[in-house]
Amino acid sequence: MVGRNDNVLVSINPNYETCNEIGTYGMFKVINIEDDFRNDYSSNIDSGQHYNSLDDALKELSSNMIIDVL
Repeated sequence: MVGRNDNVLVSINPNYETCNEIGTYGMFKVINIEDDFRNDYSSNIDSGQHYNSLDDALKELSSNMIIDVL
């Protein structure tokens, strides 16, 4: 279980294709977010959101989980 002051190292799998199809080039939606143990954190962000950068997605994840995400 992740505590309030824990750090979590995650991998973000972006989907650029969907955004490109609707003309939002360079942006992406998140397919999923997992840590090294295959824990899925995807439910902690808005799956319909278009992000400009991985940092933006990490900031939302960190804010929603009240943890530091690396």
